[in-house]
Amino acid sequence: VAELIGLRTPYAWGGGKITGPSRGMSDAGGPADRAGDFNKIGFDAGSLEQYLIFRAFQIEIPRTPSDQFRFGRPATEPQAGDLVFFDDRIVAGWAEYVATYLGRGCIAEAGGPGRLISMRALPATGIQLRRVVS
Repeated sequence: VAELIGLRTPYAWGGGKITGPSRGMSDAGGPADRAGDFNKIGFDAGSLEQYLIFRAFQIEIPRTPSDQFRFGRPATEPQAGDLVFFDDRIVAGWAEYVATYLGRGCIAEAGGPGRLISMRALPATGIQLRRVVS
């Protein structure tokens, strides 16, 4: 994660692969297009977490936040590699956003259009953890 932050890796809607950052794509005039994310080489939320989990644990997880939410099993105490979902961004079991718990109280995330890959503190409330690592 540090190298992605150090390189100022941008959010790129539809960008990113299990092997690393890639060019984003158009979101049909939505926020990503307005931020120019389809022209950037980077990650979106789901692809960043897919990349981080594969790189750290050699585990392939699904690409989208919703599929990642269904793939993981609920966890109560955070452990490095857990996926972090935010209650206000889950609707009827459909998750539109995800971050990865890195340990030491920090998460890595691709914040959204016009932003860079970043780290921040794990929120104390309003989250659901999903474990994808044994």
